[in-house]
Amino acid sequence: MHDRNLPIHLTNINRTSERAIFGVVSMVPNVTDIMEALRYWAETGDEKQFHIMLHYHTELKKNATVDGQTLLMLAVDLGLWSAVVVLLCIGAEKNVTDSEGNGLYHIAAKR
Repeated sequence: MHDRNLPIHLTNINRTSERAIFGVVSMVPNVTDIMEALRYWAETGDEKQFHIMLHYHTELKKNATVDGQTLLMLAVDLGLWSAVVVLLCIGAEKNVTDSEGNGLYHIAAKR
């Protein structure tokens, strides 16, 4: 008998019911979802969800901040250098600081 349950990563990352059921990207950009997709990539090595969300919501590359951290800062903090390269190539802001005044170099050095 075939198990019809979705893979666990879809239920963790996707918050809207249409995305949990159909696995599609919501048309409303959500900063929390793309940050969770980046963390999921760091934990599991599966980068597909992050790339899909970034493809459909490219505006999140600059103005997505959670707790004073941008996507680029989180990628540096997690050590996802492939994500850092992708974000820099599509124009993410690199002259940013967090709430403590740390720039990207400071965050990378702490790692």
